[in-house]
Formats: sequence, structure tokens, C-alpha cells
Amino acid sequence: EQIRLILAPPDPYDGRLQNLAGELVDLAVGRSDGADLEARRWLGRRALDLWYAWGAGATSGGEGAARATSIRAAEARLRALAE
Repeated sequence: EQIRLILAPPDPYDGRLQNLAGELVDLAVGRSDGADLEARRWLGRRALDLWYAWGAGATSGGEGAARATSIRAAEARLRALAE
């Protein structure tokens, strides 16, 4: 059962993917002191990968537009680090 859970693709509706994506953005923002630029970039890329995977799970245009709001907010937070 544990192996099945580990290997199962994430369910875009159970909230885990969205929560993990948000946590990775928080970790990237937490490294904004410039001490480890490569780690911050890696965290940001992985966070966006998860946000986009979560967004791709939308079943309608309206749901996709709603999810895009969260994705754009994450992109803006990460973009602000690069400035």
C-alpha cells in the first residue's frame, strides 16, 4: 500500500500538489538573502513545475482561469526575487 501511494501520480484535487508548490515558493523566497542563488533558482523552478501541473488538472476554462490566479501570484513572488 505504501509503495502504491509513493508511486501514484499526484491527485490535482486533493490539495497536496498545490500545498507543496506553495511551500517550495516559500522556501525560495526564504533564501532571498542571496546566500545560495542556485538553490533559490532550483526551488523556484520546481515550484513552478508543480504549479503548472496543478493548473493542468483543471477540467474547464473557468476552473483553469481560477487556478491561473494562484499560478500568476506564485510567478510574481518568484519574479520579485530576480529583481
